[in-house]
Amino acid sequence: MSRLYRFLALASCSCGLAILWSVLLSSVTPHLVSAGFDQISTALVWGIAPTCGTFVQPWFGEMIDRPQWRIQGSRTLLIAGAVAASVSLVGFSSSHAQALWLAQSMGRPTARVIGSMIKTSCIIWFSLLNVAIQPLQLASRAIIIENVDAVEQMTANAWASRMQGIGSVLGFLFGIVPLPKNLRPDPASEFVNLSLVASVSLLTTTLVSAFVTGRSQDRIAARTLPRIASFSNSVSASSLPREIWQILAVQFFAWLGWFPLRTYYTSWLAEAISFELRPLSVTFMSDAQIQAQAVRVGSVAGLCMSVISFLASCVLPTAIRLLDRAQNSDESNWLSCQSSKVPTKAILQVWMASHVYFAMMSFFAGFVGSQTGITLIMTSLGLSWAVTQWAPFCLIGLLLSRRQGRRLESGSVEESDPLRTGAVLGLHNAAISAPQILSAAICSLVFTASSDTHHGTLLILLSGGCWTFVAAFALFLFSTDLQRI
Repeated sequence: MSRLYRFLALASCSCGLAILWSVLLSSVTPHLVSAGFDQISTALVWGIAPTCGTFVQPWFGEMIDRPQWRIQGSRTLLIAGAVAASVSLVGFSSSHAQALWLAQSMGRPTARVIGSMIKTSCIIWFSLLNVAIQPLQLASRAIIIENVDAVEQMTANAWASRMQGIGSVLGFLFGIVPLPKNLRPDPASEFVNLSLVASVSLLTTTLVSAFVTGRSQDRIAARTLPRIASFSNSVSASSLPREIWQILAVQFFAWLGWFPLRTYYTSWLAEAISFELRPLSVTFMSDAQIQAQAVRVGSVAGLCMSVISFLASCVLPTAIRLLDRAQNSDESNWLSCQSSKVPTKAILQVWMASHVYFAMMSFFAGFVGSQTGITLIMTSLGLSWAVTQWAPFCLIGLLLSRRQGRRLESGSVEESDPLRTGAVLGLHNAAISAPQILSAAICSLVFTASSDTHHGTLLILLSGGCWTFVAAFALFLFSTDLQRI
């Protein structure tokens, strides 16, 4: 298999996962609102996702590091996670129909009972969906680290970012392109159809990654341990390298900023639509119609953002190399670096710039109240999103791959070695998910304390910009250590 086809096969599952997330980001909030959840309870339900990422994914990470999982661990998690996520997604999208069918089988319950059953069904299926996503996310990154050498980690992760961009574009396109009328008699069934399309895409791309790619036998040998250390030992602060903890700290603050925007941009658009209609005294659009319009405009904004993110991911490796070349006056030294050295300094500079740009756009959000302005902001943030989905994984993959390579060359595999792929990726996902739990709680408090939903939305967007600026400052402080990766 050629090098290009190998990278495409490894990154194929990232495309299906991105389609799944695009459908969720554009449809979950409206689905919850239609089920009777208010802004506060919607924020709490969204908190299920990072909660699972914080506590469930590290457990899966420890599991695939065990000797009995060393051969087929990542592949097994890929397939099992894809199947479980597909079933849960369809179940979540059809939660209204399930609750109504159950209510009818019980006789003639009151509207209040039916509403409670719909909400309960949504929460159960959404919880199962987020549990199922965790092994899928973990394995999609683990197979890249396990199958790609250190010098190719930047390129392989760039392809994963590109496939994510393609998946996001397709996912938002599914939400924009109108389905035939006989396939979408109402918005609820349209979400079901979108879920079916996303599920088929996820299963197809996951099977490509699981069966087309093979695991390196050398890396399997490097991960073969006499027994597995406990997870608490493998992720202790004294055992992990300082560079790993610094990357996790930057990710923690960065995702405090990303969560409000990715969760509430549809609500932001709905408020903008209502504000634009108010001066015209337009009364023919109900709240449900305004929300539906916000979903469609939000899908357009998400699509534009995904296109920019995909284009940025295509040029990022070249741009990084050019930036590194500009900072190296010795041409011959740069040519040697291109084949044997990853330009970590340039990667860190681009990552820091993406945080600063996100913070600036978040501060600017308070002055934008039109659909066009919001769409432009979301589109431009595709640049930051491309870097966010690439730079930290590139650095972690580079560090893990180099350490594993050195251990393999020396022939020494320590039993208590903390640098196992599953454990580190699980901890990294916890560093991404934990701030989202905190951010969801902050959003709920803001909406509770704010008498105006519009002001509450702007406030959480502004706070997200502040946290992202802190991430940029932390990256600046840690840059000296991280350049040595």
